[in-house]
Amino acid sequence: MVEELKKEIINELIRLIPKAVSEINKPHNDKVCFIALYRDDYDPLVSLIQLGLVKYRQECFESSGFSFNSGEQPAKYQNDLTDERLKEKEKLLISMLNPDDYYGEWWKETEQIMFEVSMRLNEFEWNEILDISDDFIVFVDWEAWEGDLSVSVPKEKIEYLIKEGLYDEKFIKKSDE
Repeated sequence: MVEELKKEIINELIRLIPKAVSEINKPHNDKVCFIALYRDDYDPLVSLIQLGLVKYRQECFESSGFSFNSGEQPAKYQNDLTDERLKEKEKLLISMLNPDDYYGEWWKETEQIMFEVSMRLNEFEWNEILDISDDFIVFVDWEAWEGDLSVSVPKEKIEYLIKEGLYDEKFIKKSDE
């Protein structure tokens, strides 16, 4: 039952996220270089979808050495998912996974769902709804995130970002950590 529900949620997210992105105001003179799927304690799947613009990514990189700080992007380029059916499925899944265990199994399962969704959305044809950069990615973000893109971005895209000097592999956690 849990696995079936997870598949339903993944398919629903892959359908809903591009729709929510298409509803965001689009920048007129800057390309979109990322979509951050922000999750938190109250919305462990997606609480906010933030577009990242090349200009602000560059400013972040110059000030901190890190290009993917979604909190430094303009708030006018964001949206959330308010689909009630999805929220009900999220609640049902959490209830099936011991919701009283703070950051326990329910958190790990919703995290894995979002990692899979992000990986699949990295293959989506975003240029049909956004003016995207050549190094465009979709990734999962959360408050305690330390910059490891490897959990939600395909390896070849990470390698391209490293080659372009936009990402440092020091952020990738080794599997033994």
